[in-house]
Amino acid sequence: MERKETKSLLENVENSIIKMDRVFESMIKQFREGKKPGSKTFIRDIDNIQINGQNGSFKTKAYSLRRGEFNIWTGYNNEGKSQFLIFLSILQAIHEGKKTAFFSPENFPPDDFFDDIVHTITGKTTDRKSKDFCLTEDEYVHAIERVKDYFFFVYPMDGNKPDFRIDKIEQSLSYLAHEHDIFMAVIDPYIKIRHEMLPGEPEHLYASRFMMDRINFTRSENISYHMVMHQTTPRREKKEQNYPKPNLYNIKGGGTFADSADNVLTVWRPYRGEDPLSTKVSFISEKIKKQKLVGIPYEVEMDFDRKTNRYKGLDGTDYFDGSVPPPKAMIPENNNVFKNVNNGFENEVAPF
Repeated sequence: MERKETKSLLENVENSIIKMDRVFESMIKQFREGKKPGSKTFIRDIDNIQINGQNGSFKTKAYSLRRGEFNIWTGYNNEGKSQFLIFLSILQAIHEGKKTAFFSPENFPPDDFFDDIVHTITGKTTDRKSKDFCLTEDEYVHAIERVKDYFFFVYPMDGNKPDFRIDKIEQSLSYLAHEHDIFMAVIDPYIKIRHEMLPGEPEHLYASRFMMDRINFTRSENISYHMVMHQTTPRREKKEQNYPKPNLYNIKGGGTFADSADNVLTVWRPYRGEDPLSTKVSFISEKIKKQKLVGIPYEVEMDFDRKTNRYKGLDGTDYFDGSVPPPKAMIPENNNVFKNVNNGFENEVAPF
């Protein structure tokens, strides 16, 4: 081996080995300023939970958003994973001015995707043909102006055809990270990516390689990366109408995905089988790697209001603006504003 090549090899090896003195400056800075925790979700019952244990009780959070971390969102199809992520990104935009990029071909065209955001902000449907339509054009335009700079719809093209290879998607995400300082990047869902496995490559090895690349991308771009992944088809016990609680090791493609992710979150409609109109939702932070900074694994129950397109606490508190509905006795019988607040649109089994 040439002396020059040997020297280069040794330099590469030395750069791969890190001692304390090499990172002392960043360590002492972090010690003086404190480690940076995750950002609040601005969902009251996720940001504030009470843990009761043998050594006493304490307040903490079930989850928070942190740059440089890769998050998997899982659950059964059509149970609200996408809706929850959109809601979460809207709260980040409204409260902290943080930007989000979505690769979400299932929400194509982008007009419909952005209309969903407007629906949440105004609490009013944008569908003029709906019986509940009461949105003015001024309200519609004001909502768009309020958040138009905080959302990006990523839809890579190769000529006239969509090109959904992960490298193409992440080219756009990298550009947005550098030029627009996006905070969140959402891939929704994993199954819409055009996957390119090596000849004869087992699925679990592909999953390992895929996740390693995503983790590296997340760290290098310093974003909060989110990927939606479905559950395998569950088995229901006899006489049981509802599906069992989703599990991080039942993600389609195998447990390698959950093992590699920083955090695994679940959105579940526990009573959907027995009552398709049920709006009860469970948010579950099943895996949190850095629990001191991000949160404690926990399950939070809430409601979804189809009429306003917003999530609410079980006490009726609107997570978007903190409003609380008045007592029932104060609501006139002919007042439609709060009518069917939990069931949303009457006789409509709409996904969310």
